Amino acid sequence: MRQLMPAGLLAAVLAAFVPGLPLGPLSGTAAAQDAPAVIVNDEVITAYELEQRLRFMQALGAPGTTAEAAETALINERLQLQEARRMGISPGEQAIQAGMTEFAGRAGLDSMSFIGQLAQAGVDATTFRDFIRAGVVWREILRVRVAPGVVVSDRQVAQARQRAIETPRVTQVLISELIIPAPPGTEERIAAQAAQIAASVSSEAEFAAAARQYSATPSAPQGGRLDWTRVDNLPQGLAPILLALQPGQVTQPLSIPGAVVLFYLRDTRGEVRPGATAETVEFLRLMVASTAEAAQVQAEADTCGTFYVAARGRPVEHQVADTSAIPAETALVLSRLDPNEIAAIPRGGAVEVLMLCERAPTLLAEGMGENPIPGLPQPVIAGGAPTVAELPEAPDGFDPVPTAGEAREAVFTAEVNRAAETLLAELRANAIIIRP
Repeated sequence: MRQLMPAGLLAAVLAAFVPGLPLGPLSGTAAAQDAPAVIVNDEVITAYELEQRLRFMQALGAPGTTAEAAETALINERLQLQEARRMGISPGEQAIQAGMTEFAGRAGLDSMSFIGQLAQAGVDATTFRDFIRAGVVWREILRVRVAPGVVVSDRQVAQARQRAIETPRVTQVLISELIIPAPPGTEERIAAQAAQIAASVSSEAEFAAAARQYSATPSAPQGGRLDWTRVDNLPQGLAPILLALQPGQVTQPLSIPGAVVLFYLRDTRGEVRPGATAETVEFLRLMVASTAEAAQVQAEADTCGTFYVAARGRPVEHQVADTSAIPAETALVLSRLDPNEIAAIPRGGAVEVLMLCERAPTLLAEGMGENPIPGLPQPVIAGGAPTVAELPEAPDGFDPVPTAGEAREAVFTAEVNRAAETLLAELRANAIIIRP
């Protein structure tokens, strides 16, 4: 199989995601470092802070590491800290230390070892601490101001769980690469150039033109185009970045020793989770003697509860089953019904009356029929709705199906994050930001 890029660069991409990447010495005099770079509502961000944040981002291998990105991050954090003071929120030392420990733990280090790695990259411990402090107060702001207003509906939970089982697992990616050499001393300029390319590209043709012009790899004459590559053959740090893209999107610049890299996702291939299309239904069935009796039931029953009343003592079958376990004609009729909707099917000298109570993907049908209509018989469960304990293990390569609680938490977090972006945008819009 063709290599994604030269082996040395593959290793460099991996290294780019590990803290402690050595960098050059700090530049400029002390006076220059203390000079104001940005003023945010009368609070100064110095040139030293800006250089430190850029260095910190480079050490983490953060995508899109540019001076502009570092400035934006510091402005946002100033606004967050100012809002915290306005709300009377002050981060405690214990919370800050816990945040530092948690963040360092992502790299498999304790906080002191992590700080030591940052020091090798020329990053002060204060820079790390300030970053964590801003994150701690922002989470508290969201907890107090945003989270109480976020309500997650059962419908959102069901939709999130259904997306989880219906979304194919990506197994291969079709990408193009653009690798720009960045000799020592040019890293920032090249990163800014790559960021401009990423921002300006809106099609594969535009990315290919940029690759032919700027890329220094054998794929450049082909517009950076690579063959299909299996996800499990990608560097560990690169796979999640590519999988977060939609076809037609470009990564943020990825800084690696000696170069800056962009990838364009052209297409993906994947496979659907086994059982993702299977459906379980809960339904009621009644046999009557004539179309007139069927019409009477249809007129009087508007829910599965009133269906029993409309049956007027005639035996009603209450079933929960995978659609593959019921007659094909019955399954077809039920597939066309909404919950609490009725259909009548002539059966020779009789009429079959069906009402759909509920439907769900079989993988999400745990517990269906376990809460019967009060006062009515338990349903017959025919090889369909599993209990939570009976849900199958996730197939190889697939994440487990989220429980309702896990899905609710994920939706809640996503809603809070969206509200947080809106709040931060409001703070920026109302701020006075000056660049001397």
